[in-house]
Order: sequence, then structure tokens, then C-alpha cells
Amino acid sequence: MYILKGGPPNEYWDRINNGLYSGDFTIVRDVIEFNGDVFIGTNSGVYKRTSSGWIEKNVGLTNTNVTALGGSGSFLFAGTNTSSTEGVFISSDHGESWSFLLTIPWVTSIQAIGPNIFASSYGDGIWLSIDYGSSWTQINDGFSSSAYYVLSTGINDKYIYAGTNASGVWRRELTELITDVNSGNNLTPSEFYLEQNYPNPFNPSTSIQYQVSSISQVTLKVYDILGNEIVTLVNEEKPAGIYEIAFYATGLSSGIYFYKLSAGSFVQTRKMLLVK
Repeated sequence: MYILKGGPPNEYWDRINNGLYSGDFTIVRDVIEFNGDVFIGTNSGVYKRTSSGWIEKNVGLTNTNVTALGGSGSFLFAGTNTSSTEGVFISSDHGESWSFLLTIPWVTSIQAIGPNIFASSYGDGIWLSIDYGSSWTQINDGFSSSAYYVLSTGINDKYIYAGTNASGVWRRELTELITDVNSGNNLTPSEFYLEQNYPNPFNPSTSIQYQVSSISQVTLKVYDILGNEIVTLVNEEKPAGIYEIAFYATGLSSGIYFYKLSAGSFVQTRKMLLVK
């Protein structure tokens, strides 16, 4: 893998393969920036870039033939190919651990708009989740049979586009598929507020809704009963609006957990119960 360094007239590419399992022979199929870090999907799994090189992030990733990456909120998604567990995986802890979500052949791309996750497949068309991967629906209405072999996708503020192997380019209006193209909505709340998660008790996932009354740096974190931080769900500047995010408790033990919203001087904490 290479990066472009320097400035005019001395641009050049720098090889940065230190830490990769196969070194210079690694097949890198996708590169994304996710919440401040660079991740790559390769034929030997997922890696995160650090100051000392690439660090493998494959705990729970039972198929390391990674063909696509995507991210939304605090959730990182990996698509895979050629294994009994080919399909889509999710990480809710910045790549530290993974859980399997959906079985589909050869995931070629992953796109995200807020909680809406699009996964394209070579042979199975396009699948959509509107709840950060908790449930999935195939959205191939109108495709010809050859259009099921999707190689790439792209999204703008109106359409999702699909590039196929032998059927050209297709598009579909996002409003036919999702109710809100933006991750927040257009309502302007009069106050900051953290809602009770739903469902509660829950297993393995639950939704947390919160509202922001003015543009603020917002963090939403989950803690165990001893006060240890489990995961940061949100850490970014948010305009006024009402937001919802999913929390996956895969790998956690049953018990009481707390989630805390901080926005400027506003802080609110609520309790939730995981029952397995």
C-alpha cells in the first residue's frame, strides 16, 4: 500500500506496508477513514493504521477475506467473501471485536446514511438495514437477473447507484427505501434530552434516542456497573435535532449498564438492563 507525500513539485508515493501479514503482497480491497482512523480491508482481515504501522483487528472476524468496509456513527462494518461465514460483520468498539450479521455472497461495497446500511453483493443484489444492521431486507425490485451481480455502489442526496458486472448502471431514489436521508431530522428541540433506551430489557441490541437543542460537541458513552467505559457511541459535533443510535451488546454479560449523554454543560445518565 502507498500514500502520496510531499508537495509540488516533489509529490511522490510512500510504501507503508509495515505490519501487514503479507507485507508487499497484501491484497488491499478497501480503504476508509472512520472516526479519525484509517482502516483497510485485505485478504488477511482488517487493519488499523497507527504511528508504528498497521495493527491487525480481527478478533471475532471468522472470515478474514475482507472485500468491503463501511462505517456510521460508532459502528464499523466489514464485508467478506469465500467462506462459510461470507457476508457482513459489525464492530461497535472501533474494530476491537467483530460479530456476524448477515449471510450474503461476496460483499462488494458497503454504504451508510445514519442508521441505514446498504450492502451490495456479487450475485445477490443489494441488501438494506435501517437499524444499524439489526435486520436486513433485499431491495432488488426492478433489477434484471444480470443486475444482481453488483460490483460497486454510490450515494448522493437523492439516489443510490449500482454498477454491475454485465448490466450497466442502475439507480433508485433513496426516498423509496428510507424515510430520512439525514442522520438527524429537521425538528429543532427546545432542550437537550436523553430518552430511555428501547427495548429495555434488551438482547442483544437496543436503540437510544437523544435530542440536541443547539449545535454542540456531543458524546454518548456506555459504562458497566463499576463505571468502566464500554464503548463510545457518539463523539462529534451535532447540529440541533433528534438522533437515534443502536447499541450492540454482543460479547457482554447480562447485567445493568449505564449510558451518558454529554453536550456542553448538559449531562444526563440513564440505566439499561441486558438479559441473555
